[in-house]
Amino acid sequence: MSSAEPEDEPSEVDDELVAAATRFDEWLTGRGWTFDTEFSAEGLASWFYGPSATEFDEENLEPVTRIWFTIVGADDDFPDRVGAVLVGAGADDRAVYSVSPDAIFDHIDAIEAYRPGGRLPVLN
Repeated sequence: MSSAEPEDEPSEVDDELVAAATRFDEWLTGRGWTFDTEFSAEGLASWFYGPSATEFDEENLEPVTRIWFTIVGADDDFPDRVGAVLVGAGADDRAVYSVSPDAIFDHIDAIEAYRPGGRLPVLN
């Protein structure tokens, strides 16, 4: 019998990843963000900031500020990267970000305060 860990058994790294994802979720929901079950799936977690919701005449504009990450598959980004899109983002991608979780932590106030037509936050 091999001493290797079976593939279906969680590893220490997986446990750390789940713990980090749980802390991230608790932090966001504690600030008033909503976990978005409609835009989340296995390995993809998404939240939206309800107070940012706006209706647009153009269907291609993002109606709400959203943060997401993936934790499984070829497009893994968490815990190194988190995606964010600001309300009103469209085809120009100026308000779409892929940044470190620390950048989200550091700039969350600006992300939450942003409204279409306002100055775009610089996330780095």
